[in-house]
Amino acid sequence: MNDLLSTLEQWHQDSEYQKVIDRLEELSHTQKLDYALTCQLARAYNNIADLDKEEGRSQLERAEELGLEVYISQIEERRAILDQLLAGWNDGRRKSFYCLAVYLLELDDLRRAFEEIQAAAPGGNTVKEKVITAVGILKRTAESSGVALKLNKKPKER
Repeated sequence: MNDLLSTLEQWHQDSEYQKVIDRLEELSHTQKLDYALTCQLARAYNNIADLDKEEGRSQLERAEELGLEVYISQIEERRAILDQLLAGWNDGRRKSFYCLAVYLLELDDLRRAFEEIQAAAPGGNTVKEKVITAVGILKRTAESSGVALKLNKKPKER
C-alpha cells in the first residue's frame, strides 16, 4: 500500500494525473478504495482540470464572486455529499460517476437530488438497488439541467 501511495504521489509531483486516475480506476474494479486512495483519485481529478478551459475559469470566477469562505464552504458541502454517496450508495464502480455529479451539478440541484436519493433508500434495499436508484436520480437531475456526466479523457499519446 505504501508503495502504491508513493507511486501516486510521484505521479502527482510529475503532473501525471491521468496515470493516477487510470491506476485507481483499474484498482477500483478489483477492490474497494480506502479513504486515502479515494482522496488521491479526487486530487487527480481536481488537478487535471485545465484552468485555460472555460470550466476552470468559471470556477475561479465563481470563487471570486462568492468570496473564498463561501466558495470553500460549498466545496466542503459537496465533499460531504460525495462521502455519503460513497459510504451508502457505492458498489465499488461508481466513484468516478459520483465525483463528476458532485462536481458538475449546481449545488442546489445536487442537494435536491441527494435528498431524493436519501428518501428513496429505505434500510431494506440492497446496495445494487440503492446504486441503481442513486445513479438514476443523478442522471435525471443532470439531464434536466443540461449537464453531461461524462469524463472527457485526453487521448493517449503514442
